[in-house]
Amino acid sequence: MATHTLQHGIDWDYGLRPLQQYLDAHAPQLHPPAGLNSEQLYAWLARNTTEAIQGLELGQCYRVTDYGPVSLAMLCAHDIGQAVQVVSAHLLEFNSHIAHFGIRPQAGETLVEVHFREDVLRSESVLRFHANVMAAATLRLVADLVGPRRCLRSVCLPLQSPHPAYEAYFQVPVSLQGASVRFCFEGDFLHWPIPTANAATFEAALRVCGDRFQARLEHALGGTAQRVAQLLASCPQPLPGMDAVAQHLHMCERTLRRRLAQEGSSYRALLEDAQWQRAQVLLQQPGISVSYASAQLGMVNPATLRTMVQRRTGLTVAAYRRRVLAPAGA
Repeated sequence: MATHTLQHGIDWDYGLRPLQQYLDAHAPQLHPPAGLNSEQLYAWLARNTTEAIQGLELGQCYRVTDYGPVSLAMLCAHDIGQAVQVVSAHLLEFNSHIAHFGIRPQAGETLVEVHFREDVLRSESVLRFHANVMAAATLRLVADLVGPRRCLRSVCLPLQSPHPAYEAYFQVPVSLQGASVRFCFEGDFLHWPIPTANAATFEAALRVCGDRFQARLEHALGGTAQRVAQLLASCPQPLPGMDAVAQHLHMCERTLRRRLAQEGSSYRALLEDAQWQRAQVLLQQPGISVSYASAQLGMVNPATLRTMVQRRTGLTVAAYRRRVLAPAGA
């Protein structure tokens, strides 16, 4: 659960605060060696705590602000689904105890499952500690992002002794089996909006996170084209050129062009997709003229917008607007 970022010669240890809070409030009898960073201290606690339930107490100490620049990205994500993509990339990049992290729909619910690395699985007590920390910290993170709204249906923790603290904390049925942590959330969980969403700040935070994190996020999104599409959707007008997007993604234009081509896409196509999304919003407003909409989209000539509408819908701008502005049922 440690996060380190080296910036300007200073190694910022974002994960130390919750560990110190835990030791002060919940385990003052533990005396770890002095001078440990958060990763070393966390490993020491995993080996030296005597009760697996202590992991639950530690997990409750974590807050959304304990993950460095990633914290800002999560807080500014559009919805839980986008925040989960960031969390997934963060776990794979910074948490050495995670093997992989999966999300899938299941019987009207959203199943989130976290698997641990082999070195964690070798010791049952260490596995239980890690699992309890992860489970409690995850619930705390969700609450920090969307408030106290109840969205959890059930939790499954690795096999351990039943304890009343589990259901008291999670307030849902808790099963004890297997070697992974599994959460069942409501079916629309990934679409819940985050009240603090800010697309521009989200992208700025991702840039601060660095190129390795960007690569992880691209993987979580399913490729470079999806990452570029997400970036363009968050940008103000005028939309940026390929050079600016490549710089933001920590690569050169040639690399960006090659990656998009490998995925059967191009920057021009993605740019037009982004323009079309915005054009639809503008053209659905009765008081906006075609000339004004074109200018808002950065098009010098309104004919460009007319051509786009014709190509996308097979209709003239006037016919398209009549269709989208017609009263429901008309």
